[in-house]
Amino acid sequence: MMSETRENYYLLLDLDPSIRDWSTIEAQIKAKQSQWSRDKSQSPSRARKLKAEDNLKHLPDMHRVLQDDSLRQQEAKAAEKQLKAQRREQLGDLRRDIRALSAKGHILESEVKKLVQKYQKKNLAEAAIRAEIAAKVVKDHADQNQSTVKPLDRDVAQNIDENLRAIGFTDLYAFLELSRKASVQHLRQKASEIDAELKQHAHKTGEISAKQALVGHCNVVFASEDTRQSYNQSMAESGLKAVTEMMNLIGSNVIDTQTYTALLEQGMNSGASEAQTRQHIFDVGKRRGIGVEVPSPMGETYRECGYCGAINTPDVKRCRSCGDPLIVDCPMPACRGQTPNTDSSCTVCGFPISDLPDIEQRLKRIQADVADGKLQRAKRSIQAMQRDYLPQHHGYPPAVALLNDIDQALQAQSDARAALQQLIQDNRMMAAERYFNTLPAELAGDPLIAQLKRRMDDALQLADATLQKAVKAEAQGKYDEAFAHGSQVLSLVQDHPDVEHLLGKYPPAPPTLLSEKADRIVSLEWEKSPSQGAIAYQIVRREGAVPSGPRDGQSLGTTSATRFDDDQVQAGVSYYYGVFAVRAGVASSGALTGPLMCVADVTNASAKAGDGRVTLSWEAPEKAVGFEVWRAESTAPRSRRQGIQIESVRRGGVTDEDVQNGVTYGYLIVALYEEEDGARRVSRGVSCQATPAIAARPLTGLAVARNGSQVDLTWTAPPVGTVEIYRTLKQPRWRVGEEVDIHTADQLGAKVPIISADTARDTLKDERLVYYLPVTVQGSVGVVGESCYITSVDDVSGLRGSLSGSHLLLKWTWPPNTKRCRVLMRTDGYAKGAEDPEAHQEEVLLAVYESKGGHYTSLPHGSTEVFVSVHAVVSAGERTFYAAGSSQGARQRVGVVNSPPDGTPHVTTLRYRIEAPPSWLKWLKTLSFKPEPQHRVIIQAEHPAILPELLVVTKSRFVPRHAADGEVVAILPAGTVVHPGKTVILAFSPGSLPQHTLARLFPADHADADWLKLEPNAPRMDIGS
Repeated sequence: MMSETRENYYLLLDLDPSIRDWSTIEAQIKAKQSQWSRDKSQSPSRARKLKAEDNLKHLPDMHRVLQDDSLRQQEAKAAEKQLKAQRREQLGDLRRDIRALSAKGHILESEVKKLVQKYQKKNLAEAAIRAEIAAKVVKDHADQNQSTVKPLDRDVAQNIDENLRAIGFTDLYAFLELSRKASVQHLRQKASEIDAELKQHAHKTGEISAKQALVGHCNVVFASEDTRQSYNQSMAESGLKAVTEMMNLIGSNVIDTQTYTALLEQGMNSGASEAQTRQHIFDVGKRRGIGVEVPSPMGETYRECGYCGAINTPDVKRCRSCGDPLIVDCPMPACRGQTPNTDSSCTVCGFPISDLPDIEQRLKRIQADVADGKLQRAKRSIQAMQRDYLPQHHGYPPAVALLNDIDQALQAQSDARAALQQLIQDNRMMAAERYFNTLPAELAGDPLIAQLKRRMDDALQLADATLQKAVKAEAQGKYDEAFAHGSQVLSLVQDHPDVEHLLGKYPPAPPTLLSEKADRIVSLEWEKSPSQGAIAYQIVRREGAVPSGPRDGQSLGTTSATRFDDDQVQAGVSYYYGVFAVRAGVASSGALTGPLMCVADVTNASAKAGDGRVTLSWEAPEKAVGFEVWRAESTAPRSRRQGIQIESVRRGGVTDEDVQNGVTYGYLIVALYEEEDGARRVSRGVSCQATPAIAARPLTGLAVARNGSQVDLTWTAPPVGTVEIYRTLKQPRWRVGEEVDIHTADQLGAKVPIISADTARDTLKDERLVYYLPVTVQGSVGVVGESCYITSVDDVSGLRGSLSGSHLLLKWTWPPNTKRCRVLMRTDGYAKGAEDPEAHQEEVLLAVYESKGGHYTSLPHGSTEVFVSVHAVVSAGERTFYAAGSSQGARQRVGVVNSPPDGTPHVTTLRYRIEAPPSWLKWLKTLSFKPEPQHRVIIQAEHPAILPELLVVTKSRFVPRHAADGEVVAILPAGTVVHPGKTVILAFSPGSLPQHTLARLFPADHADADWLKLEPNAPRMDIGS
């Protein structure tokens, strides 16, 4: 087969494929060899020199192919096919020219002669040319458009054309496989990529040399838009030259519209713009005296392809040359705009339409890299493409999808690497081998994975060889040596299946127990096992008997040391221990000891002094069988049998009443235990001391007063003991009268400085709420008193209450910056703080208080008096603080005079009448002498009361029967206080009322009718005009 990278030898030698004689062929080879040698040394064209050099290199292969009959036959047939293809191409060019010249309906003889002259140079006979002409043959000047852009240097342009023809390209854009609308940056980048590929070839051929030369031209031509325009101008001039050649074939004096269209298409397809080609046709026609018929409208005749530059008719949707769509649907999903492919970018979103063919080609190359397993290279390529081509369009779906596929493949590769590497690092080579065999081929070929496989194979091979040594040593009775080889196998391949049985045959020698000690913990020491290998020691503990093996009892752990301390023992329990040497999971016989028992002292021991007594208490160890308490004055005994032994000791404590007040006593408390053989064990003992004294009394009535940040605390000094005050931010948990050890009093809080025997003073900082706890101290004992608290929230002042029936009106003066208060009521005394759960509580907002002129509340039934306290409320973040409510102006004791002993509230009867203003007042109003006259409600009560809200209801000609039976013309606000024997007059202005308007009074809340009875003085009260 002919190589795809060389020319056909028949065509290279200019031989007719029908010639098969070797002598003739050999003579032609010699002639060509001489010509190529001259070109190589003498030709001024560098491309021609390179071509000649390349041809000379093919001479040995040329002789080999053409001397062989079979290969020569194949070469000749291939040459015939290529010649036929060239002839078809030449005929296509000829037919195109004939169509252009025949567009006017005929062709001139002079035009035919020019065709013959042109195509005879391409080995087409005149007869063949005339045979292609179907139109009637009738017997029977070119100035280029001036452009402000200068073309390339002629020699440079010629060199570019020569190299392009040498490799079969028409222009540099086709060489770079980019559209003519591509940016100069992308053109240079593509040239750099081609240059990088060419440099990988060690052997330079003529084709490679031509491409390298073109790459150099691309870097110069596309260095800027100006140099690019110069190249485009050179292309345009080349296209206009082709138009001139075609016009030279025209023999008539008029270029009709069909011929004009063909000429315009020829120029634009050759590189000139439509405007340049049109002007050139006019100029050449003018110089030659040829008229031009122009189709109208001209601007709608052609559509240029922005990718290949071909000209297409308006009805064509895809370019007839390259096949790409002339109107491009933007590939961005959020856009889908339609843009001519002659535009550089989408008119909607700016996607680089002109680069789309190159982007698609790049994606194909990247997909090829992915298929070859070159994932990192593929990722770098697609990221570079997004950076260079799609800086603002990273969401281009094909690129995004491909990048996701690459990332997934890279992740799979990374996961496989990590998994295999972890197995190898863990020396699990058998598992690593199984995992490797499950990997797909593209992952198995990864360099790092291949390196890991080599490491795995080496370990497995060495492990197998070492295992053979272990088997051999075992057969010779060298068991320690066999064990050493087996251990080496495990260090290489931890999961080797053939080693477990070998290592499990030979347990190590047991250790030798040296000493054991049991006090508060059990301590064991032993001499290490004489066996070789990595040996650890497992400690096992059990009760009742020694362990028979490492699984007989509770395993306390494994150590490589020769000492172990067991601090997880229960005092009074006898334990047995075994120490076992372990090698490769196989245990020796045990070094055994026991029974061993630990002892423990009592815990939380305390001594509380009282009046002529000391009370000792403690928490007893569970297994202790008894306790001893020894007493001495001043300090505790240092050991048993020193001092006096206290009798009648209970398990949890004892009370010593054989003491004198004012004398300090020390006590030693020991716990007793019994071993299995009946022997007694005694703990070391714990000490405490106390000084009995006359009992103190709890302090009550601690008074707290705040002046700014200063807090003064006062009390009545107790007859026995002194008073200490402790401050805390939390409510004290100690009960009144509870005794506390004064030596541990810091748990009560911080001490407040004492000013005198009945006074202490504290300073508030940022605290909102502080509790004070009094403690009466006598000797070492303190008695907890009644606590109180103070807040930085000021109390209300001027609290006063007015009673009426079952209602109470409360009024007070609000402290600054306070908008909420809490009212607490109890019948057995004042509330114990603002959160007293046994008090009746009501929340009062300042806005509601002001709108009603105070706070109305219902009185508890059956009580003769109520204790009311009002606490101001302040919120800070999520916390709420209350004023103490203990000042005189924040508390009031109210007697409930209208509640009989049985708890049933009095029914209060009100007699009333409603009067309209006198008529003379209305007359004065008309003279503007007086203000609007008012109606009046005149009330008399049987009992003191605070009136609820009342309604004045009217009805024309009839008496209203209830509050809804008529029109409410006035609302009398709640809070009016009435007393027996006193008349209360309430005024209201209902506006103008018609004659015969009858009125009645009703409570606004129907529930008030239970205790308030309203009786009119007259059956009909007409208050109309």
